[in-house]
Amino acid sequence: MHFFSWIKNSSIVKAYHACERFLLGTIASHFFKNIADPLKDESSLQKINNAIISYLSKECNQRYETKNNRHIIQFVEKKSELVKSFLERDIRSDLKTNGKQFFEFISIMRNIILHNHSLASRNQINNMKSVAKDVFDRFIDMPPGSHEYIVLRIKNDQNLFSNFLILLNDFSINLVKYMPGYADLSFLDMK
Repeated sequence: MHFFSWIKNSSIVKAYHACERFLLGTIASHFFKNIADPLKDESSLQKINNAIISYLSKECNQRYETKNNRHIIQFVEKKSELVKSFLERDIRSDLKTNGKQFFEFISIMRNIILHNHSLASRNQINNMKSVAKDVFDRFIDMPPGSHEYIVLRIKNDQNLFSNFLILLNDFSINLVKYMPGYADLSFLDMK
């Protein structure tokens, strides 16, 4: 059981990184054409992040927050009313969590899995619940009783795990599609 939880958590981290790279690639191709695509050039990731931070601090005179990649969301909200509207909407009709909260949730989850070996403290669990309680309750296995630390994992249901990854995939695709205001993804030239 622990082995499969580890595999699922590793998949979640990989899916988050794909979402982040896809998002940064779209930002580069649409807003920073002088920076190489991070899908093709690993060194571009830091350049794009620096350009985003520079834009927020200099151009917008706005305080930015890099924790959980919040600066990326701040940037795309500033650049696109369509994205801002998308991030304010519920991610599913049966969930109250909006897009911005979902990105924060998945960022926290990625951080716990990657940096704490999936071991979440009570404070981290409370933080995740304060950001996206309905997503947490639907997908995260919470053992009964009060524990100081729990191993963060998706409930032991193959459909739930697939649905969680589909939710992240849908979020990523729509965010990338709406950012430049396109109806489809043909502008990314992903042959």
